[in-house]
Amino acid sequence: MIITSSEKGQIVIPATIRRQLNIEAKTRLFVRVRNGEIVLTPASDVRRLYGVLADYAVPGSTEEDEREAMYRAVAEANE
Repeated sequence: MIITSSEKGQIVIPATIRRQLNIEAKTRLFVRVRNGEIVLTPASDVRRLYGVLADYAVPGSTEEDEREAMYRAVAEANE
């Protein structure tokens, strides 16, 4: 399937794919690049893992550092 980005760089995920993945309006997605491809992961998966691992925070790291580490961990787990 080929889609076209807008002048602002926005894309529309086709309805058939949104239905397959249960992506509804206002669904938050974590976006990253892997091997030259765009990979989208539901942010709820990332937040769930962040909550489970919060007790293992590294002293001196910021909440943003820890959040990014959790995003990376979830994305790698989904590879």
